[in-house]
Amino acid sequence: MKNSFPELTKIRGYILTEHGEQPHWWLVDSNGIIIDPTATQFKAIGGYFPWDESQPEPTGKCPNCSELCYDYHTLCSEKCEIEYKAYVEGFK
Repeated sequence: MKNSFPELTKIRGYILTEHGEQPHWWLVDSNGIIIDPTATQFKAIGGYFPWDESQPEPTGKCPNCSELCYDYHTLCSEKCEIEYKAYVEGFK
């Protein structure tokens, strides 16, 4: 759609759906009106939230607490690293 209507701006961010936050892309016209050609895949959209490009990019989720991880770290913090190591070593 962006190729057919070059005046539209492509936005990266997330939306709120029945399944929680979902990464998503959409288009915006010059008046700021959201045009989402793929919106019908969701039962309901509770809001569109553009990604703040000044923020660090998450690269995964912590297997210990499910928080976001950054810079390709496997665990989100030293605390989770200690807890997860103890959990895994408990299975040996």
